[in-house]
Amino acid sequence: MSPIAIAIDPGTRTHGLVVYRDRLAVIADPTADTSDVCSILWSAHILRRSRPVIITVERISAMGIAGNDVVHTAEISARFVELAHRIADSDPGGHPVHPIHVYWLRRRQVLAMLAVSGAKGSKDSAVRRAMIEEHGGTKSIAVGTKKVPGPLYGVTSHAWQALGLARATIIGRATGQIDPCAPISTQETT
Repeated sequence: MSPIAIAIDPGTRTHGLVVYRDRLAVIADPTADTSDVCSILWSAHILRRSRPVIITVERISAMGIAGNDVVHTAEISARFVELAHRIADSDPGGHPVHPIHVYWLRRRQVLAMLAVSGAKGSKDSAVRRAMIEEHGGTKSIAVGTKKVPGPLYGVTSHAWQALGLARATIIGRATGQIDPCAPISTQETT
């Protein structure tokens, strides 16, 4: 049974958010506010009754001196991870449940797992291209139109990065690059 993946690309005010299941972006919000993200995270408590849940939050990496926006985004990222752990550890209330696995991955780890770390140009557009390629090869198939939506219909802007985060986590778990039982501190790769 494939897991439900919830992935968050944190920002200072809004966040890229994707809920991904069976190669389909069920929810894609490029500008989710913090309360929307928290609501989706709390839904994992119910979703885990039907299948395993993976929650992944992008971990911020500062290159050089970090400004206020980078520090604020790092704080928000950490709060999402803390909430995800609280939900994963919460009492299921007597219901049989599947596990919730929580991951905190840096962008360079995501790029490596998606095999786009050496791509030329923008890393964001490389992630977008990789997701389109993986879900049909062309934008018309992967994204589709309002009349004929593809599996990634509705994914825009920061939701592409969240989708890449979800896929990287699934790939990393399948290939052994991420240990699903490892605590967050040991997920770091050098």
